[in-house]
Amino acid sequence: MPDRRLGLHKSVAGRIAAAFAIALLVPACANSPTTGSAVPSSAQREPGARGSRIKYYAVQPDDAGLRDITMGPDYALWFTEQNASRIGRLKSGKFKYYPTVTSNAQPSGIAVGPDGALWFAEGIGAIGRVTTDGQVSEIRVPHPAYAITNGFDNALWFTMNEGTGNWIGRVTADGKVRSFKIKSNNDSLESGITGGRDGFYWFTLMSTNEVGRITSAGVIKIFPNDDGDTAPFPIVSNGGNFFVGEHNGVAQVTAQGHYTEFALPSSTGSSVTGITRGANHGGIWFTVDQGDYIGTIVGSQVVLYKA
Repeated sequence: MPDRRLGLHKSVAGRIAAAFAIALLVPACANSPTTGSAVPSSAQREPGARGSRIKYYAVQPDDAGLRDITMGPDYALWFTEQNASRIGRLKSGKFKYYPTVTSNAQPSGIAVGPDGALWFAEGIGAIGRVTTDGQVSEIRVPHPAYAITNGFDNALWFTMNEGTGNWIGRVTADGKVRSFKIKSNNDSLESGITGGRDGFYWFTLMSTNEVGRITSAGVIKIFPNDDGDTAPFPIVSNGGNFFVGEHNGVAQVTAQGHYTEFALPSSTGSSVTGITRGANHGGIWFTVDQGDYIGTIVGSQVVLYKA
């Protein structure tokens, strides 16, 4: 199975690193996903649709190691470059870059914090912070950090992995850090995290094919997936449900932990490497590494657009 970590997929990383795709797709007939649908047996491949628009912005250097992206409070796009160890900002076609406090910090996930700054996870075991005017700082955490999300409690929540252990971390704007050990038989692989409408934080465990949730008090519950080697990583909330990018598909997970699988085409080796909500309740959109596709779910079917 290919390495599914964002920014490390050989089939797509080089292309994205050479031309960072900020994609806005508006299919002419796209509908919102249908909950509780059956597992589809096939998917459509389309080179594009009338009304679809994709614009590319070149990022230098080619091997910057793009990892994650978010919209900032200044209406700019902020993103992490793992190999270049810096944070990028894109607005009106113009780039700015801000180096991490520690060199080779391996920045990955990024999110807007409750203070309006951009917070990012670092593989060296730190959480970085950059203000919209470019002031960068860093807070040390116990283990290498990967994904991060804004919380409901004026804090940020993030995933940590080291050795054979996984943790969920919490950091406040004044730098107070807590960590919660996940009791699951898994090895050291990155995990995604997002906040849910239920007030919990939902995360993925790639190596054990599980999704879990944690309360603000640190109570953790795990929901196994019996559908085989799904290797979940990116996760996003949508209404009261969650959508998870997997090896060869996307899973919809209810707040009760029930899974519905949406399969990619039968070509082996494809993985969903990133996932997000569309604008104006535009359903779920995701990236696929093999073949460089951007996809969505229409009814009970996956529809792919060539990037």
